Amino acid sequence: RCGPAREPSITWEGPPHLSDSPVLLAVYDVGSLAPLRLSQVARGNGCEVAFVAADSAHAQQMIPVLGRLGRVVNTAGRTEASVVDEVRGLNPAGIITFSEFRIADTVRLAAALGLPYHAPALREAVTNKDRQRERFAEVGLDTVRFCTVTATDQVDAAIARVGLPAIVKPVVGASSRNTTAVATADECRAVVAAALGGIGGPAETAVVLEELLVGMPVEAPWGDYMAVDCVARGDDVRPVFVSSKFALAEPFRERGAYGGQSVV
Repeated sequence: RCGPAREPSITWEGPPHLSDSPVLLAVYDVGSLAPLRLSQVARGNGCEVAFVAADSAHAQQMIPVLGRLGRVVNTAGRTEASVVDEVRGLNPAGIITFSEFRIADTVRLAAALGLPYHAPALREAVTNKDRQRERFAEVGLDTVRFCTVTATDQVDAAIARVGLPAIVKPVVGASSRNTTAVATADECRAVVAAALGGIGGPAETAVVLEELLVGMPVEAPWGDYMAVDCVARGDDVRPVFVSSKFALAEPFRERGAYGGQSVV
């Protein structure tokens, strides 16, 4: 059944602050898992959450909510060293972020605290789409054609290398920002010019032109792709569940996933 989700009725009695429980650091910002859900899952696994709130407007507005669900370390107006000192005092057992905008911050914080996370040397491959594709190709995981574009006079050469149809997306970005499918050379030039020039959205310093992968036809409202969620630590990668995806909205926007299995 599809339709608006209904939140369960929950009575909240304040943050757990269990002194004997392992502390999980959650670096919080736009795109994060809902704080209440994160807190529930952590408590269900015997952990206490400490939210590291970013200095963004969204995260700052959410601090009163975060404070009802766990401890809060506010990073606004502070040096990274002072944040590390405060967080170290919590003796954290682990660290995570669900905000793509805060992966780099989480990498640095984890390294400073000696916690398992992405290695600093891999940060660029995690956050930069062009470097990520290069790493995939290096290990034989992916052969999708792509080309990085930093100026409009590079578009024709990129099209010659990648082909059409294709996808234009930021080298570093999230939430489908400035991401558009293009079918013709003229359309590609216009979309790249708009992304680099900040027309209709934030200006990008670089975009990736990437081969468009076309899936098999599926019935509405489903998309022609799916999501596979995994938990990875080193070489140990374990699939958790597969989700169906709703069909993309124009120009190339995800509309979420549904259920714990795929309909494809």
